Amino acid sequence: MESYVALLPCLAAALLLAAAAAAAPVRRAGRLAAAAALVPAAVAALLVVWVLSEDTYRRNGISRWDAYRSPGGALGPLLVVSVVLLGLCAAALAVCAFVRRDRLYRLTALLGTLVVCFLAVPAVIGFSVN
Repeated sequence: MESYVALLPCLAAALLLAAAAAAAPVRRAGRLAAAAALVPAAVAALLVVWVLSEDTYRRNGISRWDAYRSPGGALGPLLVVSVVLLGLCAAALAVCAFVRRDRLYRLTALLGTLVVCFLAVPAVIGFSVN
């Protein structure tokens, strides 16, 4: 897979989470607000699948995890922190939507946007820079 296969969904997820942060109150959005929890969960799953997939530059069966993660480097921890924070964001969005906490829901969506922009996107770039 090329790097844009992971980068474009990350950017779309950042826009969707930013829209969720600015959207109508959770009381009116109902289940649609809870469905926004799928966005960070999908980005986390995409990151894991993409990093473990074959590196297209080398094309010899080596994964991006093995190709780009140097011993003592920051890409491994960056990926792990990204996936953990995206998972926490997904859980928090779902809980806030079901208990109808507008302010906390918006804050969580905004923090999810920041996690995607400042952790997930750099992880994608780091695992694709040749």
